[in-house]
Amino acid sequence: MKNLLTIILSVLVIVGFSQPAERKINSTVKEVTVFLQGAQVTRTTAVEVKPGASTLVLSELHPPHVLENSIQAEANMGVKILGVSFRVNYLKDLKTPETTKELIKEKERLSDLIQVEKASLAIFNEEEIMLKSNKIIGGQNGLNVNDLKTAVDYYRQRLIDIQEHKQLINTKLAEYQENIGKIDSQVEKTKVTKPKPEGEIVIKIESKSDARIQLKVDYLVSEASWFPTYDIRAKDIQSPIAITYKASIGQQSGEDWENVKLTVSSANPSSSGGQASDRAMDSWI
Repeated sequence: MKNLLTIILSVLVIVGFSQPAERKINSTVKEVTVFLQGAQVTRTTAVEVKPGASTLVLSELHPPHVLENSIQAEANMGVKILGVSFRVNYLKDLKTPETTKELIKEKERLSDLIQVEKASLAIFNEEEIMLKSNKIIGGQNGLNVNDLKTAVDYYRQRLIDIQEHKQLINTKLAEYQENIGKIDSQVEKTKVTKPKPEGEIVIKIESKSDARIQLKVDYLVSEASWFPTYDIRAKDIQSPIAITYKASIGQQSGEDWENVKLTVSSANPSSSGGQASDRAMDSWI
């Protein structure tokens, strides 16, 4: 029984170490084909791989819109695609923007200054109370005129100094509180909301040697469409009519399609050979 347990543990250890570690890689949207309903997105990336099996993860996709069964991956010669799958990551970390971190740090600094100024204000208040509570000067025998004048001048001047210091402190406190209010408003604008689930495409590959591979991934998204529009123009009633065929495109897939090659197609992506368009127009956006 002991030998059997040892064998099982050894097998588990071997299996555990044989699983290739996942690597998150960045990719860029290079081409998009928009159908009357839905779109095919092509992402590309270059990545360094070692000999043997590797697991690559394309992240920051939007799971509600990616059609899992449509995902396809291609790599250059010498690299074998072992499997492609799609998963949803519900554990994406909240990332506080650097600007927000700086604002929070500044708020903490202002809060510390407020505490210092409040402590000084409390000391001046205590001193003022003490001065006002000790108005009897000279005891039973009193003071001569010069000493009395000196004492009165001192009390007057000290009370004036205290009021000036208190006014300065209150001005600083109001300024600090105003700045904290502005910071709170800015932080609220950049507040990090609870992250939405993130889609990830997991690609398992096998390479014969060290290589820098070119990886291409295609998949369909649901929240995209286009419809035809026409411009009809004529110089006058005697001139022929010029018709310009256009396409109005819309998408809410959550992806950025800037600087990509864009094609519109009237084909049905869900049908066999749907990626080949019977009527298509290319453009760059």
